[in-house]
Amino acid sequence: MADIRAVRSSSAGCFEISAMQLVLLFRTLRPDKETLDRLGLQPAVMHFGDWVHVLAGPLDIGALEAAWQHVVDSHPLLRSSFNWDDLEHPQQIVHDHVPAPLELHDWRHQAGAGHAADRAPR
Repeated sequence: MADIRAVRSSSAGCFEISAMQLVLLFRTLRPDKETLDRLGLQPAVMHFGDWVHVLAGPLDIGALEAAWQHVVDSHPLLRSSFNWDDLEHPQQIVHDHVPAPLELHDWRHQAGAGHAADRAPR
């Protein structure tokens, strides 16, 4: 577990999570059926969306990376993490800065049929 004092010193805020966040965190951690039954909860089905976009024409990678970093810098939710290890109450930590690197794949020279988005890693 990270030292919570070090996390707090590099963060914009450290908050006890809400009841809804606690339920989502708990279900994401996938407790066993016995624990779910005891608490009267149903197993959760988690859905995460993927976003794949195929770009045509020249790409200014530096400008794209700077724009994505600006989006992350502008929205505290995208700079948040959750800590629950060895804590009485799980906490949401909003960090001052989170690097937002892009993962780029150039498939222009790949052999085979199909759209590049169809071959995107999932």
